[in-house]
Formats: sequence, structure tokens, C-alpha cells
Amino acid sequence: MPADRRTSPAAARALRVLETLAVEPASRGLTMTELRRKLGFSQGNLHAILSTMEAAGHVRRDALTRAYTLGPALLAIGEAARQTYPSVQAATPFMEELARELDTECRAGMVVGEEILVVARVGPGQPPGYGVTVGARFPLAPPLGIAHIAWSSAETVDAYLGGAAGHLNDEELGRLHAALVAVRGRGYSINVEAGPRRGISETAGRIVAEASREAHQQQLTDLVRELGHHDYVLSEPGGLDVGQVLHVGAPAFGPDGSVELVIGVSFLTPHLAGRRIAEVADRLVATTTAVTIELGGHPLL
Repeated sequence: MPADRRTSPAAARALRVLETLAVEPASRGLTMTELRRKLGFSQGNLHAILSTMEAAGHVRRDALTRAYTLGPALLAIGEAARQTYPSVQAATPFMEELARELDTECRAGMVVGEEILVVARVGPGQPPGYGVTVGARFPLAPPLGIAHIAWSSAETVDAYLGGAAGHLNDEELGRLHAALVAVRGRGYSINVEAGPRRGISETAGRIVAEASREAHQQQLTDLVRELGHHDYVLSEPGGLDVGQVLHVGAPAFGPDGSVELVIGVSFLTPHLAGRRIAEVADRLVATTTAVTIELGGHPLL
């Protein structure tokens, strides 16, 4: 790993504690014994981490049950994060309206480093079994993230495609490049449920639920690479079978012209709520355009 990308094991362990507590009911929490079982940390190491975090208000220990929960200091941190990233709060009402109209899940993802982080989800889990979990992270690696990348610079696009050069052949890379051009031209991406796509969502959700990257991260990476060998990204929506699940995503732009969020919906072909694919996509783009205006944003030309 390059020197400027080195990470701190101590900080990573503290973050693991927060992630683990975040998926537990706030009324229950976890004791130190339960945290040790889930995280695999030594008692001395975990005790030191929890003591430091409790002193700072990042966790709280119940005097009777001795269970740890998230602490009140995170309220201020959460509020600061909302102010720093107003796009999620701005997008939520528009997403809720779209989810009600289409009777399906509407979600939003944001690029964080080399990953796509699910930052919002509203509406019913339709089609059943194809939903995502807020907090789930997916590799920003081909073929995932087309709508996040399509409006980027040529250098960023080359780097994105270059990351798959070792496991995708020239034909597969060519299809991805054509899809990037098509997505930018029409304003939205179309992905079809193929191969390991559902397994990717399930694995990402399992990482959140178990707060355990180490146990499943390699599996997630392998599934994404395998997905690249399937016809997952569509340049054109023709020739689809009835009953296929489609994922349609469109970007909302920030004031600097970059993609702030990608908002997406999923549905069964050929219809959703009496609409055709192009009509659903147009409605989605209208939503992301409204969010872009709300943010004072604009797409890069």
C-alpha cells in the first residue's frame, strides 16, 4: 500500500466497535463479552478502546446491564456530517415521492474513497429480495459504479477501466467503455440482474449486519469481478426477457459539477406501475434534476 494510504490499526478497531454497535437495537446494546465474541479483539485491547471512547462520549455503558451503546457525542458528529453533506437530506423528499409513485425502493449512493456507500433508502423492498442496506459498501470497480464514473474526466474513466484490465478481456472492457458513453449520453444507467449480482448485495448487507469486513471482503471483491463477465451493464434496453430485474440509476450533481449522489430504483421488466422502462428512467432523471437544482449543482459539460 502506498505511504499516503497507510491506515491505523487502532483507529480501524475503534471504527469496528462503532459499526458493530450501530447495527444493534439501541435499547439493548452489547456487553464487552459479546463485543469480544463478534470482533475477536483481546480483552485488554477492547477494554482500552471502550474506555477511551466512553470518556469521549462516543459510547455509553449502562450501569445495570453493563451493555455498551452508541454515545451522545455521535449526535453532534451526525449533525455536523449532515451539514457537510446536505445532499442526502435534500434528496430524501424527492426520493420518497418517487418511491411512492413507483411503489418500489429508491436508494442513493455516494462515492467514498474507492467504494460506493449507500447513504439513503426509502420505500418498499420491491422487487422482494433485491433491496440494499444503508451503510452497505460496494467496490467502485467495473462493472459497478457506471453512473458515478460516466461524467468524470477521461483520466478517471481510464483509471476505472484500468482497474479491471487484469481480469476482464478486451471485449468486456470495450462493452464497459461503450456503456459509459451511452450512460452519459442518455443521462442514466441500466443494469440487469445477472450472475452474482444478488450475491453482491447480500454479501455487502452481511458485512454491515455482522460489522465484519475481514470475513466477507474478499468474497465481495471476487463476486464483483465475476459480474464483469456477465451482461450486467446495458448500453440499450432492447431484448429484455419478461421477469428480469433491472436497476436504473441517475446522478445528482453538486455545485462543483461532480456527481454528488446516484439515485436508483429497481423493478421487474417490462413494466413498473404501468410504465415502460424509458418512462421510469425519465421520471428518475426528473428526480435527480430536481435534487441537482436544490443543491445548486450542475453537470460538467
